[in-house]
Amino acid sequence: MRDSIVPAPDIHGLIVRERRLTITMGLVVVALIAAAAGFVWNTMLALKEAERRVSAAESAVAAARADADWARLGASNAMAELDEGRARFAEGETTVNRARNELLRANASLTSVKQALSQSRSLAALRTAERDTARAEVARLNTELAEARNDIAGLQGQVATARLQVLGGLGHAAITQTWIASLRADFAYADVRLAESESVVAALKEHIGLSVALSEHLHVVGAEDAEKLADSSDRLGRLLSRVLDMQEQNTRFSGANRPNVGFNSPGFTGYVLGRVVRGKSLKSLPATETPQLGDIIRYENGLDMFLLQDAEGEPFVIGMTPVGIAALEPDFGVPRSGALATGIFQQ
Repeated sequence: MRDSIVPAPDIHGLIVRERRLTITMGLVVVALIAAAAGFVWNTMLALKEAERRVSAAESAVAAARADADWARLGASNAMAELDEGRARFAEGETTVNRARNELLRANASLTSVKQALSQSRSLAALRTAERDTARAEVARLNTELAEARNDIAGLQGQVATARLQVLGGLGHAAITQTWIASLRADFAYADVRLAESESVVAALKEHIGLSVALSEHLHVVGAEDAEKLADSSDRLGRLLSRVLDMQEQNTRFSGANRPNVGFNSPGFTGYVLGRVVRGKSLKSLPATETPQLGDIIRYENGLDMFLLQDAEGEPFVIGMTPVGIAALEPDFGVPRSGALATGIFQQ
């Protein structure tokens, strides 16, 4: 009954189904294991790639830091070079400004030198004209001198004739004596005129010789030299400026010693000294053997000249000469007779 109600199990089928299930589960497990192994492998590869990238990134960061440090150093050096360049530019600008000022001063000095040269040329032309006039005057005076000598010879002949006439005729003695007295007076007048003519000729010859001699020792000076002197001493600058002003006014050589007529050499130095330093005169100045700037050099031909120096530091003397106010080399061929200390440079 029981066998007829409960059927007998199919053992073989169960075994087959279990085997299939086991194989299927094994395959699933193998697939899962394979998948897990692939995931792990991929994960390890990804980790290695990540580590490589991290290492590369760290290298890049280190390189970037090195580049940044180098850039900072370069920037620091550039800033230092920029500051040095600015300093050099400032120095260059200062040098350019100084050179510009020197150029302006050089142009002013050149203008003054041109003016002084023009004045010297005008003075030389004037002196040449005066020399030619003096030579003509000498020639005229020589002619008059020859005529005077001829007149004297004629008068001497007339005196001799008169003496013969006196000896020949006593009746005409009174008239002859009167005539002889007149002839003697004329003869004396001719002698005086001859002496005057000879002295004038000698003076003109001396004037011509002095003009030629001084022209070889002229020293060109101008307003810039007075400005340079004023930097060391205001009185020295005013001294040279006053002399140059009087030279420009064509102050003449004369024994009158008056501004509107002219001065001789000592009179000129005394006049200028009294205008630069009040209360001083040539008589009050002591002698010195070591003259300084502003002192007076005395020469054996009677010239008194102020000792000064130009803008280049070259010494010269300036004052009144028989040919007018002139600046000369200190040793212009005439021996010195002494020097007077004015004290202008120390004041």
